[in-house]
Amino acid sequence: MTHSVYQRAVSRRLGAAKAGPPWPGPPGSGASLECRSASSVKLSVLSASDVTSGSKQHHDRSVGEFAAGVVQGGRAWPAVKGGGLASWAIDDPTRGGARSVAMIKVDLHVHTSYSVDGIMSPQEVVEVSLRRGLGALAITDHNTVAGAQAVQQLAPFPVVIGEEISTSDGEIVGLFLENEVPKDLSARETVRLIQEQGALAGVPHPFDRLRRESLDTEVLERLADRLDFLEVFNARVTLPEDNRRARESALRHGLACTAGSDAHSRFELGRVYLEMPRFDGREEFLERLREGRIVGRRSHFWVHFYSIYARALRNLHRG
Repeated sequence: MTHSVYQRAVSRRLGAAKAGPPWPGPPGSGASLECRSASSVKLSVLSASDVTSGSKQHHDRSVGEFAAGVVQGGRAWPAVKGGGLASWAIDDPTRGGARSVAMIKVDLHVHTSYSVDGIMSPQEVVEVSLRRGLGALAITDHNTVAGAQAVQQLAPFPVVIGEEISTSDGEIVGLFLENEVPKDLSARETVRLIQEQGALAGVPHPFDRLRRESLDTEVLERLADRLDFLEVFNARVTLPEDNRRARESALRHGLACTAGSDAHSRFELGRVYLEMPRFDGREEFLERLREGRIVGRRSHFWVHFYSIYARALRNLHRG
């Protein structure tokens, strides 16, 4: 398919995405998740009936199954579903009371076939994102920005150039990168190289006990004051407690919270996303991020077999 033909197909899909249903979220819940105040570490969730009736009775529920967050220190009412764009009336005491904010769905952790364990082409990423009503993405391939650049050229929505970088201490993520960051350096040096180019540095799935790629916990504690964000909800994290620990760490260190599907296949894309106001550039992204609401649920463990399949296929081709 030529580029012009593909762009026309993307335009048609964009129209269909606006009219069609969004990626299905967890059955009827709204919630608030504090990610600014270190004094609050509880996730409060409103049930579907609570939201409908306007009840303020909150129920505790594990962040591992479903997480959501709105303006820190404020309150949000549920958005109207449809087309990936929602409108929230936000009670924000820091900005003079209630205001209406247009929200988009943003998946901040996505892999393409440019990752050694990914099976989605850039074209497929764009097509599936449009069908699921996503309004922006961060492409975070392993040790390369080529996939992110390819998606950015094709997408009719904002694409953040990211990279999930292998360091000698575990993985670090860079967002809003201009240049690729080399792998196998120390975590501290990697963070320095990311921020030196005006990009944001953070840690993906920081407490995932089932992934050897997760950043060493002691290194994380030493680096925390240099980081811009922590990923507090990753759909591929198998144990709910590990996502909860990430959220608590972000609160303790006053770091911004991100979330993403960590999709390596089309079936995972948009499984977890942030509903947040539109943004333009890294500074506005960080500001809008603190007004975000994390929505989604963990993927089934079997999605990791897509990565195993992708690696095996590449090894077969090399052989």
